[in-house]
Order: sequence, then structure tokens, then C-alpha cells
Amino acid sequence: MLSYPGHVSTEARGYMTLGTGPLNRFYKAQDRWFFLALPGDDRSGLKQVEGLEVDSLDGDALAQSLEEQFATHPASVWVSRLRAQGIAAQERVPVGELMNDPYVRQRGLSVSQDVEGVGETTAPGVPVQLSRTPMRVGDPPVRPGSDAPRILEHVGMAEQLAPLEKAWVLQVNDLPPAWRAE
Repeated sequence: MLSYPGHVSTEARGYMTLGTGPLNRFYKAQDRWFFLALPGDDRSGLKQVEGLEVDSLDGDALAQSLEEQFATHPASVWVSRLRAQGIAAQERVPVGELMNDPYVRQRGLSVSQDVEGVGETTAPGVPVQLSRTPMRVGDPPVRPGSDAPRILEHVGMAEQLAPLEKAWVLQVNDLPPAWRAE
């Protein structure tokens, strides 16, 4: 779709790509990664960041210098200092931590459900609020085939359960676990 005569790809690519340049990329702080986003080449705001020394370095040298300096403090410290100077920065939050964040849970973006045979699980909630067609969290997952008796009864075929299972059309007994306990 993006292959045509004259097209030049300028997106950062590859597994190890951290961003598009030293002022728009991920950096590893003392404890975790964060993203720094400074539009253009104006690094005057960086010169005002507490604990950060930005010389007249460019390109890879600037990135190397920032990598070394950012590694000296936790990401929360750097993000706070950068934001205090009006520079966009955001910590990378692991999914597991995000799903248990009180704000995320309060907004319904993460929900817990009791799953038969597993216990309480946490999953994504409803990310969109629609006024005329409200969304809802679905039922928790069940073991494959375990709802067959109820469905067959609902469609008036409850007496067909045994013959269907014998013919390998469905399986309701000796079901494998939905997931392995590790």
C-alpha cells in the first residue's frame, strides 16, 4: 500500500528502534524506560532540566550523553523534571502494573472476573463510553464445550446431547482444562 515510485520510508524501523532521534525516543532510566518527546531540534528546555547537562552535542553523541545521564535516577524523577520544563515525557508502564493501577480500575479500563477452574483474573475493561449504545464487559470465559448442554436445551435439542457427543460433533465430558496451572 505504501510502495509506489518515489516513496521514501522515513519511519524508524527494527526491533531495537528506540525512536526517531535523540530528542524523540525511549531512554532507560535507573529503574525503567521512559519516552522523551521534544519536537524539532530545540533543546533549550533540556538545558533547564535539573541534573541534566546538555552540551553542543548532536546526533549519536547527544543520545549517548543523555543515556548516561538518564541512567543515574529513576524514570519518575526524570519524567517529573522534564515535565516541569514543559517537555513531554512518559514512563513506560508494564501491562501487569497498568491493569492494577487504581485510576485504570476506577475508570473500568481494567476489570476482574471469577473464571471457573482458574479463580480471579484481570482483563481489559470497556475503553469506550457510548451514550446510545453502552458497551459492557462480557461474561468470563468458560471451558470449551461446557456450555453445550445449556445451548442444546435452549434450542430444544437437549435429548441430542449424548448422540452428538458419541458422533464426535461436540464434547462435554472429559474436557481438557482451558489453560494449564503452572
